[in-house]
Amino acid sequence: MKGNMISEYQKKNLETEIKLKEQQKHYETVRSERNMYAKHLSETEDEIAEIKRRYKIVNHQKSQLKE
Repeated sequence: MKGNMISEYQKKNLETEIKLKEQQKHYETVRSERNMYAKHLSETEDEIAEIKRRYKIVNHQKSQLKE
């Protein structure tokens, strides 16, 4: 009887450990993707800021040429 219960608990423990490892893999995947997208977002925001800066310069030059 005790041996049977121990065997059951060991089986449940093994199943739980397998689920935990799967969840850890999923977590690492999501974390990696989040970091990648955060990096892309930052780079894109920098590009947008640079385009806005250039736009202001070109607009200023255009107004200077009109005068």
